[in-house]
Amino acid sequence: WIVKEKGIYDILSGSKILLKRHPNFNIQLVGPIYCNKKNLMLLIKEFGLQEVVTVTGPIYSREALRDKYLAADIFLFPSHCEGFPMALLEAISCGLPCVGSNAGGISDILDEGRCGQVIKCHSPAGISDALSFFIENVDIRLAVAKSSRERAELSYSNTISIDSYRKLLNLE
Repeated sequence: WIVKEKGIYDILSGSKILLKRHPNFNIQLVGPIYCNKKNLMLLIKEFGLQEVVTVTGPIYSREALRDKYLAADIFLFPSHCEGFPMALLEAISCGLPCVGSNAGGISDILDEGRCGQVIKCHSPAGISDALSFFIENVDIRLAVAKSSRERAELSYSNTISIDSYRKLLNLE
């Protein structure tokens, strides 16, 4: 979702900081827009981010969404409150290194940093620093991407998930 509670304004503020260090990056905001789109677009313009931030909006095709993940270099998820976010599971399943906040189950999914960088909530500087780190350290980014994919396969595959629920419900 593109909404304040998912850290959307932190992403824009972090992007404004990142633009000074790395002028050639691109951020795509994907998901249904549940904030005032006019104000969002005005803020993008005010921050000078028109060339680097694209508001894609929702993607309804699972194949098109998978293609978005596979075309990305890094997945950003600085949510302020979360349970166990499916979008983050999808990102690591696609082998993306991630930047996520320390809200809810995000740091668990990111394996305390092995699958990406865990930053504090409400931290535009943390977003900028983490993205900068991955931009500047391609070998580390690729190693983290590999760890992400392995984590998804070993911890969150259908078989593993079903077995976990069977154990939880004493169905074995």
